[in-house]
Amino acid sequence: MVHRQELKSQEDGEGSAIADFSMEALHKNGIVVAEVLQDRLMWLENFWLFLFGERPYWWMHESGALSKYGLIVRQFPSTCETGPGSPSGHCMITGAALWPVLIASSKYLWQRSQSRLVWLVTIKLYFVFMLAVGLSRVFILAHFPHQVLAGIVAGIVLGHVLSRNIPDEKEFRFYVIASTVLLVGASFLYWSMIGIGIDPSWSIRFASKWCSNPKWVRLDTMPFSSVTRCAGNALGLGLTVHSPLYREVKQQIFKGRDCVRCMGLSVALLHTLDYIPLPTSFNMLFYILNFMKNAVYPLIVIAIVPGVMKSLNRGESTPKCE
Repeated sequence: MVHRQELKSQEDGEGSAIADFSMEALHKNGIVVAEVLQDRLMWLENFWLFLFGERPYWWMHESGALSKYGLIVRQFPSTCETGPGSPSGHCMITGAALWPVLIASSKYLWQRSQSRLVWLVTIKLYFVFMLAVGLSRVFILAHFPHQVLAGIVAGIVLGHVLSRNIPDEKEFRFYVIASTVLLVGASFLYWSMIGIGIDPSWSIRFASKWCSNPKWVRLDTMPFSSVTRCAGNALGLGLTVHSPLYREVKQQIFKGRDCVRCMGLSVALLHTLDYIPLPTSFNMLFYILNFMKNAVYPLIVIAIVPGVMKSLNRGESTPKCE
């Protein structure tokens, strides 16, 4: 009996030793893989930095250009964005959002006037506005001119491609998958960069170091805030186009002035929602609420505001708003 117990204890000990050895080998091999990645792919650090881009307000300090060239510039409350600078997100998103508006407006004016001059005016206004947006980003030291140009070009391409592929007939799971891919993809990229020895928070570190006013370094400018914002918009769009309210207003016909009213009311509501502060004491809570807030935006613009206009115009027969 004693012999069996001793044999069992010996077997258990051997099994434990084998398990420990297996885990040790697994961890060791994992470290070896990390070592190889860092040794062979360290050149990717420069590649990532060139893709993401510096921001002027911290580059001029890190590079020594401020003292070397005797530059005299100042920062503003909107300067200290913490994400990488290339391409300009403001220019890209604004350009993409206004591109369908440009196409619709120019088409409408051409049909009404048959004047190439009037048609060209719309296009010129678009580029003048985008130039103003770009200059404002350079003025506050948030971007370099080449980052602004890259943002405008990317915005035009996105607006052109996406306006031709509107996912209004997609199933709800398409939007769920899109939102999930954004969140999971960003997390995967974050940990992959850490795995190959690149600090994904390098831009936050520079922003905190060189921003002239610490209060200007806001959580809503963090890179993951943009991810939760886009993921929230994607899921919110899916919820909106599959909502009963949207199905009611989808075929609604509006007058031209009602289109303007819809735009004005949408902008007012979105700005009001933007001014509602989110708690910044706990990062995860901020990101969750930021996701939820941005999921509401499509519902307001696409369903709620048109629904209000429909109720105001009930019983009227009006031409369709193109």
